[in-house]
Parts: sequence; C-alpha cells; structure tokens
Amino acid sequence: MVMLVTYAILHYQCDGAVQGASTTHVMPNKIGLAIVDLSYLTHLDAKDVNQILHDNIQNEIGSNRETRHMKIDVSSSGLGDSGILDIIESCLAVAEKNKDDRGNDKDNVGHLSSPVYVSLAARMNNISPKGASSLFDRIVAFQNQTASSGEIDTKGSETYKENVKDNHNQELNKDKSRNIFIESLDLGFNDIGHGTGDKTEIYAFNKSLKRLIENQFGCCPRVLRLDVCGLGAPSCRAIGKGLIDREKHGLDKPNTSLLRELYLGGNDAIGDGGLAALAAALKTITKDDHRVGSKQEKVVILDHLDVSSCGIGDAGVEAIAIAIDSNPGGCIKHLDLSNNQVTDEGAIALSKALVDGHQKLNGFCFDSLDLSNNHGIGDEGAMALFEALECGALRSLSLRSCSIKWRGAAALGRTLANIALEYCSDESFLCKSKRIEVDISGNHIGKKEPKKKSSVHENVMNGMTFLSKRIKSSLKDTGLNSLVGSSLESDDEVEMMDDSLGSEFAMEESTSSRCGASEFYNNLCDGIEDATVKQPDQSHLLLINAGMRMCNFDERGIQALCASCVVLGDKLLGVRLQVDCTLNDEACDDEDVVVAALKKGDVDNSSLREMADRHHDSLNRYEDFDNYGYDSDYYNH
Repeated sequence: MVMLVTYAILHYQCDGAVQGASTTHVMPNKIGLAIVDLSYLTHLDAKDVNQILHDNIQNEIGSNRETRHMKIDVSSSGLGDSGILDIIESCLAVAEKNKDDRGNDKDNVGHLSSPVYVSLAARMNNISPKGASSLFDRIVAFQNQTASSGEIDTKGSETYKENVKDNHNQELNKDKSRNIFIESLDLGFNDIGHGTGDKTEIYAFNKSLKRLIENQFGCCPRVLRLDVCGLGAPSCRAIGKGLIDREKHGLDKPNTSLLRELYLGGNDAIGDGGLAALAAALKTITKDDHRVGSKQEKVVILDHLDVSSCGIGDAGVEAIAIAIDSNPGGCIKHLDLSNNQVTDEGAIALSKALVDGHQKLNGFCFDSLDLSNNHGIGDEGAMALFEALECGALRSLSLRSCSIKWRGAAALGRTLANIALEYCSDESFLCKSKRIEVDISGNHIGKKEPKKKSSVHENVMNGMTFLSKRIKSSLKDTGLNSLVGSSLESDDEVEMMDDSLGSEFAMEESTSSRCGASEFYNNLCDGIEDATVKQPDQSHLLLINAGMRMCNFDERGIQALCASCVVLGDKLLGVRLQVDCTLNDEACDDEDVVVAALKKGDVDNSSLREMADRHHDSLNRYEDFDNYGYDSDYYNH
C-alpha cells in the first residue's frame, strides 16, 4: 500500500511571522510524518513558540490520516521550566480535545482517531530539576486520568499514591483509550542533576523519574535522553527501582509505552556506583518463569543503554557482567561503554559473561557492544572480546581508539576465519544474522611511524613545569607545600616519565614491531587453509565488516588487506570480507579505487586483485630464504 507522507517544515522570521512550506512526497509503506522545527528561536517569547506549536499540533491531530508521527524540536529556544511545561500541555490538551470531538461525532461512534506518536526534543533549554519533575509528573497524570475516572494529584502526595493504588486493577476503557504517546523525550544538555544545588529539588526529580518509568499504565517515553544533564548515581538508582517496579506491574499490554532506550552519556558523576545500580536492577528482573528446559528465553529489558563518558571503570563493568550472567540475553541489546576508563580486566570479565551467557541462551547476548576510546584495553582485552564475537554472543563489536597492537590484529584474523568456517559448515550458526561487524579503527596496528611530538606540546610542557615551580615556591613560604599534589611535581619526574615511555616504546618497536595487516592476513589464511569450497548462495551470504581506519598502514599493509579479502572470497564463496581502511595515507596506485573496492569487498575488482598479487609475490620472494633456515620476516614486509 502506498500512502502520502507530508513533511511540514516551518521557517520563522525574526518578527515572529510564520512562513510555511509544505511538500508532499509519495513513499511506499510509510506512515504520515510531520516535522515541526522550532529550535533556536531565542528571538521569540516562550508563549509565542507555544502558540505556534499549538496551532500545528491541532492541524496535524485533526487530520484524517490513520497513523501520524510528529517530530517536534524546541531545542535552544530558551523555554525554561514554564515554557517546556506549556509545550507538553499543548500536546496533551489538543490530543484530548480531538479525541472528545471525534467521540461525540455520530459518524465516528466506536472509531476514535488513531494515536499520535510525538518525539519531543528540548535540549539546552535551561530546564531545572524542578521543571523536569513537573514535566514527568504531568505526563504521568495525563495517562492516569485517561485510564481512570479519578483525578490524580501530581505533587507526589499521599493522594497521588492512593489513587495510583486504586487504579492499578482497573481495565483500560476503549472509549477512554489513549490518543497520544510521547514516544521520545530528549532533555539533553539541561543542568537537571545540579540545578541550584538544592538537594530537595534533585531528590524530587529522582522520585518523579522513578514514577515515570514504573507507571502501571505505561506512559514512559520509549526513548529517554538525559545525556550531559549532571546526573549521578542517585538518578541511576531511581531508574533501576523504576524498572523493577515496572516489571512487577507486568506491563505488556496494547496502548502502553515502556522505556526501551536510555541515553545517559556525558554524566561523568554516574561512575561505577551508578552503573552498578543499573546492573543490580537488571539482575533483579531475571524472570525464572521464562525458562524453557535447560535454555533460557530471551526477555529484553532495555534495547539500548548508553553510558558513554560516565567515568566508569572496571568495577562498573564487572557489575554489568554479573547481571548478564544472571540474565543472559535479557538485559540489553545495545550497550555503549565508550570513552570510559575500562581496562583489560574489565573487558575480560565482560567477555566471560558473554561467552557463558551464550552457552545458557544458545544465541546472541548483545546485538552490539561499544568499548571505543578506552585506552586501558589492549591486545589481551581485545582477544578476550573476540572470543565472545567468535562464539556468537555478539553481532557487532567496536574497539576504536583503544591500545590494540599487531597481536590483537592477528587474533582478529583467527576469529574471523573461525566465524567464516563455522558459518559455512552450519547455516543455522549466528541465528538469523547474516552480518558480523568489528571495528578496530584508530589503533596503531600498522608499521607507519606515528607523528613526532610537536614543538607546541614541548612548549606547553615547559610552561607547565615553570608554573608548577613558581606555585611550589610560593606555597613553601606559607607552609602549604605539603598540600600540593603530584600534578605539581618537578620537571625531573616529567622527564623521567617521558624517558620511560620513550624507552618502552623503543623496546617494543625493536623487539616485536610487526604489521598488524600482515598478521591479520597470515592468521586468516592459516584458519581457512583446509576449508572446503562452499558454493555461493546469496540468500545465506555472510558479510563480515571490519573497520581499520587510521591504523597507520603503509602500502604493503593495504596489500595484505586486499589479499585477505581475495583469499577468503575465493576459498569460501559464501562469505564476503569488507574492510574500511580509509584515512591511512597509504599513497598506493589507484588508491581511491582500491580503498572503495576493499570497503565493498569486491574481489572481482582488478585493482584490488593486483594489490593482492603484489602481496603474494612478496611472500614468495621470502620462501627461498625459509628453505635455507632464514626466519622469514614477511610479517614485517
């Protein structure tokens, strides 16, 4: 069926006048979508913005389209607490009025208007903890009033609690069915966690957040973004309690909305304690009644959890690993732990939980895991996580900008070879997935030397050393020099640190410097050496996407990657390896063509095969040396 999709894009002039531009497109199997962009309207008062939005919501909800989605963006419009509450009131009030009008229409008896799904973005609007509390309570109150005939107090009083208890066992009335869903709510970059520093306001916010998530009538937005809001561990505890109580209500009914995607990135006060609180909730929600025989059915609690840049270390990761072990496959589909302080220890603990969970579940534990920019994760942690990828516990793994070297690249080659062989020998492997993704971009696994320390860096270090000496000298006269931390130590320590790092780097380069691309190729070839050829089957083609951008590869490194694609494609016709090696400054012949062919896994491309042949020729030139006892250095080119 083909439906008309109308995009209403509104443009506003400085005098507040509205200039509307509406374009109609024909798109197959798509639902009606209205986009109202009111962002960055700082020249308008909050009342004017609200009136414009009210008129557009009335127009959209009053239309005859069977299904409607509205995307409303009021980010950076200086709304404040009262403004954002007026915005949500407009959404709810217009929807309620339209429902009543259609319900009283004799021609529409028993056929109310279809629900409207609203995505509201209100980032950077100076919303305080008190304003966010009022917003959450209003959403909860609207749903409670819609689902029952009693009036609900939104102030968190005993009356509120009694009404909630009384309404818990009431069935939803179709004539009072919900007409609007706040499907997505984005309050990012509002100082909700700190506000004025009033602990009472923050406490009230956490209580309101808990009520929103646990509401037994299911009014919580499916997507909730609270990134960079100054939240800490107490907010995570409130979220965890809300999730637990939500499961107690057994919310799995039509006309309900449950939290499925939670974005908490950039709240560095969350730390290990906050993630441990969320992990404890996920562990508590383990549903024993969903066990089938010796295997456990997958009951997902959150589709996506983003705790990137939240000051999380190994302790927090180990807590989430325990939750996974208790409820494999039922915790999270997508977990983002990037930009934290996780080391090999945390990566190993997480990998073990994933592998053990896969054995219990006989399926995927995670769809994706992102541990990028955790500089404490090196080869050991990467190899452990590759085991989880190999056994089938993961579909997608991202380890960008960690501390992986050539040993990690070698382990990845072995892992992908084993995945390809297992897939070809058993088409039921990887369940329904036909794609595996792994990204190790930004790790120095190539042979090209990194750029030397710039003179700007040296000048900054010298300035900091001079400043630290002056501060220490001044504090010594006042007797406070004992309070000076290690950051103000002498330049001797800085020089010793630089020397130790330099000598360590030099030792590693001199004793074990190898090209990760060649190691990747070598281990991949060893893994599929005895494989039998599988006939191509496009309906069962396995795509392996490997990201290797900015890995310091030279031309011979690119040749090794080309050879890897060709060998795997020729040996196992049901598998295709695609490698993204852009941003490596390889300076090879037909550079753009080769890189594009690698990214597509186009083994029939002549330039890609020529590069692969060059790599094979270079290996053959070393073969004679091996026959005479010479230890081949083709790993090093």
